[in-house]
Amino acid sequence: MKKIRIIPVILTICIGLILSAGNVVLFIDSNQKLDELTKANCSNPIMVLFDWQSSMIQQEIKNVKNQLKYYATSGDVIELLKNPGDKTLTKKAQEYTMRFNENLEGWEGLYIEDWNTKVLCHTVPSIIGAVIRKDDTLEQFRQVMLGSPDNTYFSGCVESPATGKFVMSFCLEVKDDKDQPIGIVGGASYLESLRSRFSKMDMSSANVDEYALINADNCLYAYHSDNSFIGQEVTDSELLRIVDKVADGSVDDTYTHNGKIIVYRKLPDTNMILTMKSDESKFNNTDRNLNARATIYFIASEILIIIAAVVIIMTAGRRRITESHAPGITEAEQKAKGNSSEE
Repeated sequence: MKKIRIIPVILTICIGLILSAGNVVLFIDSNQKLDELTKANCSNPIMVLFDWQSSMIQQEIKNVKNQLKYYATSGDVIELLKNPGDKTLTKKAQEYTMRFNENLEGWEGLYIEDWNTKVLCHTVPSIIGAVIRKDDTLEQFRQVMLGSPDNTYFSGCVESPATGKFVMSFCLEVKDDKDQPIGIVGGASYLESLRSRFSKMDMSSANVDEYALINADNCLYAYHSDNSFIGQEVTDSELLRIVDKVADGSVDDTYTHNGKIIVYRKLPDTNMILTMKSDESKFNNTDRNLNARATIYFIASEILIIIAAVVIIMTAGRRRITESHAPGITEAEQKAKGNSSEE
């Protein structure tokens, strides 16, 4: 009988040991998988924000391009570029330019230039007649225009000399019926609309330290999270290395360098590169917090297993003690019980 009573205790201890062993294996395995998962996906918060910014900029550029193309398809614009000295055509094109600009939201202005960059029409009339580029700068600009995707060149975000505000500047090459360039139409939309959208983003949730839009043609900041960098030359060695990577054919990448997670992407149909940096340690802290939680859960479950085993063993022990002290049937009582049964 004693052996039979010991069996539940032994079973309890064995089950507890098996559960503990399984818990240890599960803890080690889950920790390893957690490390792998965290390392593989530590940049996800950045990528969500990065993709959002990339999409937002591309949509803004697409909208401006479409409006500029619509402006350039007008017969008034094309006829003037075919006959740049005609005063009647100049007047009609200027009136058309002013009307078109009135219907645009968030634009600083529009202009028409001949292929030598002489201003023929402008929403700021005082600039009409000025030659914007000459000699080497003119030839360089022409090559850029001819090589630009979709015949449209986004020159980035610059400070407007007319208003002193930052604008996104675009140029569109206009061709004649023989597919030869005859002039340029251009415009500038205020950067404030794009900046206000960025300001609504919660950068702290993704631990973003810095983001920038770089013009790969001249290595200038077209945009930067710090406004003082806009229009300035890029001097950050890592960002310059990214510009070289893009020149060699790279489109996008995510990597770590000197404790920073760095993401970059060349925006389609532009010479612009969107970049973003974040402190890697912030993600490592998240990783350590997750591991700490897993450790706490493991210790807590082990304690519960031990408590359950102790309770079961103590309960079984109390039963044995109770049974051993219970009054038994005496020999005389057994004989009396036997005699009464015979009668």
